[in-house]
Amino acid sequence: MTWLSSLPGWVIVVGSLLFFGAVALVVKPLAQRALGNDDPGNHHDVAGGLMPGICAIFGIIASLTMIQQLGDWNHAQATVNAEATAAARLAASVNGAPASVVEEPLVAFLTAERKYDWETGLNKPPPPVVRATLHRLETNSRRLALAPQTTPQAGSEILGALDAVTIARRDRLDSQSSHLPVLFVVALFLAGLAVVVNGAAMTVQRPKTGRLMVLLTAVVAVDVALVIILWTPFSGPLPISDQPTLQVISELRSGMFR
Repeated sequence: MTWLSSLPGWVIVVGSLLFFGAVALVVKPLAQRALGNDDPGNHHDVAGGLMPGICAIFGIIASLTMIQQLGDWNHAQATVNAEATAAARLAASVNGAPASVVEEPLVAFLTAERKYDWETGLNKPPPPVVRATLHRLETNSRRLALAPQTTPQAGSEILGALDAVTIARRDRLDSQSSHLPVLFVVALFLAGLAVVVNGAAMTVQRPKTGRLMVLLTAVVAVDVALVIILWTPFSGPLPISDQPTLQVISELRSGMFR
């Protein structure tokens, strides 16, 4: 599913529209051929009776899936915001110390993290450059917190801010690794397919109702496409904003926390 969600958003939407549109176009002549010269009344009664239930199933699955996907997307953005806030807190807690002690290692860590660790997740080891910059940041921060010239209150604040940075990073990695179960997407796809197939079957010998299939097919296709687009919030067609991290990096480089 990851490879599919890595495609451009318009490709996913257009591909979904083409697929479900092709299904509708293929199903109608097949249903017409299966009906033959028989009275279409019974055929329409059966298909019409099935339609409310199939649409209800699709609506329920689509709603649950979309809520989960939007929740994961918003949570991913919240973890980025929390990490940026924790980094700013750490920079503020070392006010007065030379920039080379914590601020520069913090800039190096955030820069390396954004460049190399943005899509890693918990299932992959951190890149060496990220591991090295994080180790330097932790070592320098702890040394400063325990230094004789640092008051106990200031040392506690530095250590607390450092812990907040590492915890926020862990939460961000966890959000990168959390995805909606594939079976949910499969169930949504099958339910949408059932809606389109049954709807197309209802248009047999009903030329005017074929226009309604355009809207029905579009709704199903766009719902399925949107779920796929939201699958990978850090690298997908609709990525979360990295502006909070970039803003902290800019503030650190400008000397705002000194």
